[in-house]
Amino acid sequence: MNLPPLTIDELPIPADATPGPYWTQQMVEMAGHIGPYLTLVLIDRYGGQQLSITQAFADGPLTVLLGATAAATLRQVYRGERLFLPTGKKAIAYAKRQPILAAVRAGLMTGQEATRILRTSRTYVSHLLNETAEGTGVVPPPEFRARRRSIDPRQIDMFDDDQPAA
Repeated sequence: MNLPPLTIDELPIPADATPGPYWTQQMVEMAGHIGPYLTLVLIDRYGGQQLSITQAFADGPLTVLLGATAAATLRQVYRGERLFLPTGKKAIAYAKRQPILAAVRAGLMTGQEATRILRTSRTYVSHLLNETAEGTGVVPPPEFRARRRSIDPRQIDMFDDDQPAA
């Protein structure tokens, strides 16, 4: 059985990521050209830096990171420009925590496990689950769906199934 990664830093960016509340206008524009997932991959790798979108850069490091099609698209759209990429830390953290919160909402993980993975307080996880819509409409990844919380064998059954209801 594959267990989920131990911390949010080890979590991959979800392939089905969508623009969220922490996205800058520049990130939304890029997502329109290469998609939200590849935008987050680019921001995760080069966020906080200035990039010159030259032929050599697009055909080299960008092709390796994003693939030939996305690199060619960026080269065509931003040819010769200097892009100051935002760090995008909050946008990336938001995208990475969605599957975790979805797993908690689906009962596949406890809030305490989510707290440990997200490296935050239990109060904040409770806030996200009870006062926001984060994690709704997101399908937990296979490693969480395959993992069900087990019942403690020391716990006795409170209601016998063979007793008639009163």
